[in-house]
Amino acid sequence: MKSKYVTIPLLKEFNKKSYNRKLENKFINSLQDDLIMPLHTHILVNNDSIRCKFVYNEKGNTFTLDISVKDFNELPYIERD
Repeated sequence: MKSKYVTIPLLKEFNKKSYNRKLENKFINSLQDDLIMPLHTHILVNNDSIRCKFVYNEKGNTFTLDISVKDFNELPYIERD
């Protein structure tokens, strides 16, 4: 099974491109630079964007960001059982 995730550099890039759901820069800057945040859930919002929910800490807290379908398809992933 493939598990998609986002890194801080990708998060910053996607947040700049997002036109609907954006994150506060203050929030992004509060995250550890080496953080890898797994994709929790996603849903197609319209023909060109996907609303993604990512987990950002061990408590299971999440944030939501809309990214393009193209960017979603290019998210890095890990293989797991």
